[in-house]
Amino acid sequence: MLALGLDELREGMMPPELTLDQLPRRLEAAGRSLALAYTPIPGGEEVEKLLVVVTDITAQLASERLEMEQREQAQLVDRLLRDRGALVEFLDEATGQVDVACAPSSDLVEVRRALHTLKGNAAFFGIGGLADLCHRLETRIDETGDPPHAAERTELSERFQRMRERVELFLGSRPDALEVSSADITELERDIAQQASHRELAERVAGWRLEPAARRLGRIAEQVHRFAGRLGKGDVEVRSDGHGVRLDAAEWRSFWASFVHLVKNAVDHGLEAPERRAAAGKPRQGHVEVSTRVVDRELLVEIADDGRGIDWEAVTRKAADLGLPHGNDRELAEALFANGVSTRDEVTEMSGRGIGLGAVRAECEARGGRMDIVSAVDVGTRVRFRFPLPASQRPSPMAPRQIALSSAPAA
Repeated sequence: MLALGLDELREGMMPPELTLDQLPRRLEAAGRSLALAYTPIPGGEEVEKLLVVVTDITAQLASERLEMEQREQAQLVDRLLRDRGALVEFLDEATGQVDVACAPSSDLVEVRRALHTLKGNAAFFGIGGLADLCHRLETRIDETGDPPHAAERTELSERFQRMRERVELFLGSRPDALEVSSADITELERDIAQQASHRELAERVAGWRLEPAARRLGRIAEQVHRFAGRLGKGDVEVRSDGHGVRLDAAEWRSFWASFVHLVKNAVDHGLEAPERRAAAGKPRQGHVEVSTRVVDRELLVEIADDGRGIDWEAVTRKAADLGLPHGNDRELAEALFANGVSTRDEVTEMSGRGIGLGAVRAECEARGGRMDIVSAVDVGTRVRFRFPLPASQRPSPMAPRQIALSSAPAA
């Protein structure tokens, strides 16, 4: 590679700056990390020699990695104190994603989805090193079309395991406890005062074993604010309403993990920067809404933004480049979910790979649901999920605010 670069410099095949940019900047040899720097030495009108400076940066990288892991640990401890359940759930879900990404036999589409989802959730929890590694692996897969090789799988597995072990030192035991709010107690007292049946009271208390959707939506609101801050979208207003819905946390864990793709899309692709919103006659502050509710025997989950809307012309171009059908609205909507279709021309750490929508729709369909997108230019985008509600799981007539949806049939 170095010899080729010198030949190109001598023959003027490319501008010197461009030629030097093509040369490797780092090498790994005998367990050492080496940084490479290049200086062309002219001989007359041509480049005669190339000075290569090799610096051993092994200790520097180790120090930087240790410092980064210490920062990450501090953020994880802070998260543990504020929302233990969210951190425990992330670790459990991320373990499965790492297993998929590191299994040599995994389908490449599933590997990419696992890495993309893991990257988004790791970034949300402030685990930058893990998120950066996932981004690097995604880039390498895009460039070569090959799955992670053995060394990359080992690096990902070991980095995640180190992080998990550090967190579990603080987690300690996981007591089998229920979180009951004062509103839950108030509703139970009201039902008793109204002489509700034993069955109705039992259903009320059994619902406490499930997670209030409002708690999950609160975490999503936090994701919106974090992503908006990173992307310069200002102080975004988030409105959320769980409408009393409770869900089986374990059953819905992977769905909510994939939901991060929609959060990123709403903030990154949807919401404009405050200055651009003002120039378009919009309020400077962007708005995002998230909700769950039950309507006509279906569970609805929605996220909406008041941003720029979907760039259907960009979708058309990407679909054409990939050879996907795009002749009508139905085909364009279907192309939006295809791997590799993104309205971004450049890939960033946040988006641009065209993987997220496909991942979240796959999670939706795995639960027998369907996913609809409604978008209007300069008005915004709304994504709605509809999941069938089994006959055994219906709102209690005495308590319309609480709707408990468990993976197991009701007694």
